[in-house]
Amino acid sequence: MREIFPAIIGNENIKKLFSEGIPAHAYIIEGPAGSGKHTIARQLCASMVCENRTSENHPLPCGTCPSCRKILGNISVDCLTISGSTKSGSIGVESVRSIRQSLYIAPNDGDRKFYIIEDAHKMTEQAQNALLLSLEEPPSFVSFFLLCESSQQILETIKSRAPVIKTELFSPGFIADHLERKFGSGDREKIAQISKICGGSLGRAESLYDSDREESRLRRCAVSFCETLLFGKKSEAAVFASSQMPQQRNDVAEVLRLSRFIVRDIIAYKKNEELIFFNEGEMYPRESVKRITVRKLLAAEDSLTKAEDDITANCAVNTVLISLVMHI
Repeated sequence: MREIFPAIIGNENIKKLFSEGIPAHAYIIEGPAGSGKHTIARQLCASMVCENRTSENHPLPCGTCPSCRKILGNISVDCLTISGSTKSGSIGVESVRSIRQSLYIAPNDGDRKFYIIEDAHKMTEQAQNALLLSLEEPPSFVSFFLLCESSQQILETIKSRAPVIKTELFSPGFIADHLERKFGSGDREKIAQISKICGGSLGRAESLYDSDREESRLRRCAVSFCETLLFGKKSEAAVFASSQMPQQRNDVAEVLRLSRFIVRDIIAYKKNEELIFFNEGEMYPRESVKRITVRKLLAAEDSLTKAEDDITANCAVNTVLISLVMHI
């Protein structure tokens, strides 16, 4: 049987959806960081220009023909990537207008042309409205792939022209097996913990395994932040948020994500259930945990989720953190 999209791990729903071709001219690929959005987008692009796409003797895409190698190697002039400003991270209207300027220029190598928009959820509203003009009546040889962590930040008018497909989140068992195959089974405790806190993302799991020191720093920050947020005074939590959180936006989002796992562990601890973040003996003092109610913990989890979404959507970090502290 012919192998379809060999570089895409799991995501059988996506493989099945596109096994017969790419019917729409635009798609939104939604999933957390490290969930394979870029791999999926490039596999889909390569499948449309693969020189062996009609051959049952080759996988699709084959990965070896010149067209595949250019697309998958990110060197094709017909596969254009649009990303945000290195300073703000957002995608402004000028970046999107550049698409319209090149939209009707014929492909250079083959008969297809692709636009991959990274972090599409970071497009400003003005940029999204400008993109809408290109999505409404694109040339027949153009395909768009909008990559985002959450499609909630994308206008409904965009989503009405670009169906949303979601990447698959994997179980801790699947991720543990993947990590053992890739890195060996020498540190099973480390693999087990990473498999539980990576949020179902293979890419994030691999990154966590490879970056012990950085992950350890962010993990300690999350433990300290939650201690002041849940058991300390609001003034202490506000000082921590403004002076001791990481400087990089992505690191702040990671601390908030880890904090959600801490809150879940506290709830599990109160119910004598399995912990996924803390190891034995690492939990906060029992008396402190007993005093905090499950209702407050659930509200804290919701607030942390909203704060993480706001950070990802490029809201002002300090404003989001202070608002979080004041609402818990």
